[in-house]
Amino acid sequence: MSDFKTIARILGAIRSCEGRPFDVAAVSPEAMGVSEEQRDVLACKLQRAGKVDGLITTEDIDGAPLRVLWAQSSPEVTLDGLEYMATREPLRSAAREVVGASVLAAVSATAAALGSML
Repeated sequence: MSDFKTIARILGAIRSCEGRPFDVAAVSPEAMGVSEEQRDVLACKLQRAGKVDGLITTEDIDGAPLRVLWAQSSPEVTLDGLEYMATREPLRSAAREVVGASVLAAVSATAAALGSML
């Protein structure tokens, strides 16, 4: 999967959860369609670039692999991130393609987790 599609999925998942508690399943590797490492590297790049805010990471911990602590984070897309989403055609195209798939994958992951609890 291209980085643009993954970025679109990350931004779309974060945007879809704004205004309510963040659903970690929305950014699961299964929902994103990439490895945990690739997802976290791109999410950290988005935060460093000012496109998202509120991610808690292991970025400044010596010797620790780069990870986003999604369950402890309260991510949100910044105004700069919204503008970025609106003005980048490759990102808009990728977002249109993956928005429905991201939501369905997140719902499926949540349903599976709830099903295993019953």
